[in-house]
Amino acid sequence: MTESLINLPAKFQEVSAPPIFTSADAHEILNWLLYKTRGILKKTLEDNPKDIANAFRDVADIATAPLHGRCSFSQAVAAYALKERGFSPKNFSLQSIEDHTIGHASLTVEIGQNTYLIDPTYRQFFDPNQPIIEDRQIPMPGFKLSETEQGRCLLEKLMTDGYALIDPETANAYLSSFCNGVSPFATPEESYQFLKDPPPDQMEYHMSKNALERLGLLIPPTSH
Repeated sequence: MTESLINLPAKFQEVSAPPIFTSADAHEILNWLLYKTRGILKKTLEDNPKDIANAFRDVADIATAPLHGRCSFSQAVAAYALKERGFSPKNFSLQSIEDHTIGHASLTVEIGQNTYLIDPTYRQFFDPNQPIIEDRQIPMPGFKLSETEQGRCLLEKLMTDGYALIDPETANAYLSSFCNGVSPFATPEESYQFLKDPPPDQMEYHMSKNALERLGLLIPPTSH
């Protein structure tokens, strides 16, 4: 997809009352955000040739790269860009869930009346070269998610777009994939609430905005 096709809605140019966003606006915003975030991720790979073989695994397109170990970084890039533009993203770390089988960091954001999961590096958990967590001999999260029709739909959205509209059922499927297919919460509504309002994960401590800005690894405030 070319740069000219990735633009923020014109509402971002308004300086009067806060804009009211529609579902169509949300998709424009998130397509823009993921395009820019993936561009920053690609830059880090190009600047560090030793990382390319591991992160790309012979895949030339950043949108299909596994991006192993890049979750906290991509979380920070996306979160800071959203905050810069007046949104209130919720960063989360799955290490805060007692029953997690593998750690991960990502974020959600409310746009209009909906909540969206933003996870541009979920592909690392559906890598055919690594279908199981070797030291525990349990399936990687993406393979658990692919076991149900609902999970497969969510998986396709995350793999292709890097984000997805979520509700209690999809939130529950997503979190269950990191807990060997077993929900860490009593009800889907509790899973949804965790993603909408998770415990603080200290993203700012691990990924300082000032440090990323000095390195040129933030989406510029004037980027449209």
